[in-house]
Amino acid sequence: MAAGGEPPGRVPSGWGPAGGDGRAVTDAAVVGRILREYRLVPASMRRRYGSVSGTCVGYEFREPGGGAVLVRAYRGDVPLAAHLHGGGAVSVTDWLLGCAATLRWLAAHGYPAPRVVPVRTGEPVGVAGAWLTLATTFVRGRALAGGQLALLGAALGRLHALAVPLAAPGTAPAPGRGAGTGRGAGVQPDAEPGPGLASWHPAAAIPAALGRLDAVAALLPGEWRPLHERFRATLLAVQRAADYLPIALVHGDAWPGNVVVAADGEAALIDWENGGLGLPVLDLGHCLLESHLDSGLPAGQPAAWRIQPDPGRIAAVLDGYTSQRRLHDSEREILPEGIRFASAYVGAIHFEDPSGRDPVRLGLCRRDPLRAGPHRRGPRSHHGRQARPPAQPDRGEPGRRGPGRAAPRPAGKPVR
Repeated sequence: MAAGGEPPGRVPSGWGPAGGDGRAVTDAAVVGRILREYRLVPASMRRRYGSVSGTCVGYEFREPGGGAVLVRAYRGDVPLAAHLHGGGAVSVTDWLLGCAATLRWLAAHGYPAPRVVPVRTGEPVGVAGAWLTLATTFVRGRALAGGQLALLGAALGRLHALAVPLAAPGTAPAPGRGAGTGRGAGVQPDAEPGPGLASWHPAAAIPAALGRLDAVAALLPGEWRPLHERFRATLLAVQRAADYLPIALVHGDAWPGNVVVAADGEAALIDWENGGLGLPVLDLGHCLLESHLDSGLPAGQPAAWRIQPDPGRIAAVLDGYTSQRRLHDSEREILPEGIRFASAYVGAIHFEDPSGRDPVRLGLCRRDPLRAGPHRRGPRSHHGRQARPPAQPDRGEPGRRGPGRAAPRPAGKPVR
């Protein structure tokens, strides 16, 4: 059944962590529903991450011809993670439909990325009992090697250079998305179905983050106030500049672990859970920070989390990026805040209690948000490397990244 045929909040008998007869749902039951929904006849199948006893699970189905389909399943009756509300989505269904719209738009424009595999009725998002599913093709290639950061920058620059619609379907123009200084280039009228909104879209993400910071301001200990003030200053600076910044299709999580290199040497970005229309300067800024991280180190090692600026890495990303797209003057001016933006956005979430019931008062002040927190835990990504969880940031396996440098890594990696 396609999304919308069954209310996401309704759990049919026998489905969910425990069905109406008291029996726990199994992988076999979920996979059986998926196979029927997508009419798959795989040669083999394996669970890549997550669990049917949790809120998300991912399966890889190998096809007889050698291809593969990845199916991600999420509980439709749980709240959408806070960091994903920045794109205006209010439910898991909204978020998945936005992800699918973005990937379909990329396919229509020939940009290398995973392709959506529709359900048997042609809808992009499926329903398997209480589970909502999104299936994509598997992008083959090798992991980004040392010295190839220019490929990451070039892939991101090509993405940001695509001409995008002025507004996504069903949405009104928002700050940073209309006509204005420096924003006409690369923007087309709405002549076709457009992509969804990025999870950091400023129209929704910045007011939400500022509201979180305001809610905890009176509760913070003195040693945390400078960090709180820095987050607020960054958010306000980007908000003031948004009306004059170009918009583009952004990835939202461009780091070396989310790139694969094909046999022809072309790099493709994978794991698009945060992607959609947004501000490319924020995407680039986040990439410049995250380019200091490498996949491969266990999360328990301090080397996986601590970095210091590496001019060589920064230059490689920028060289690749500017070979495909030149920054507008307004973007150059705001780029330092663009680098800090992800830390401010997710840092505001971590000032609150993870349960969402009460802010700092419930004890988050007792741990350092720069070191602790669920934002670095999650299921394996498209090719088995670490991915931030799409709906619940405290599920899955620890991450594996980091080049082993000395300075503390700033907080604020948006989870997936």
